[in-house]
Amino acid sequence: MIDEQINWQAINLANIQQRLAWVQQQPDGLIFCQESGVHYVTVKKDQSQIKFSLVEKVNLHTDLLQSVFSLNNPLHLAKQTGIPTL
Repeated sequence: MIDEQINWQAINLANIQQRLAWVQQQPDGLIFCQESGVHYVTVKKDQSQIKFSLVEKVNLHTDLLQSVFSLNNPLHLAKQTGIPTL
């Protein structure tokens, strides 16, 4: 049973890393931005991290960080406040 779980985890981690390959090749900066009510939903790449934030339309300097996702360790969420799926 334990061997099956380890194998399942290894396979899923490899699949996640394959899906993240495109993001890893992107330069640092804004990857995604979309209006949502009174906010903009943003996804930014900062070195080996992906940051999901809400930015208020009335104050573009706000950065309401929702989650930080490590490209080097995609199964660990560094900071989270209600984790939406990135």
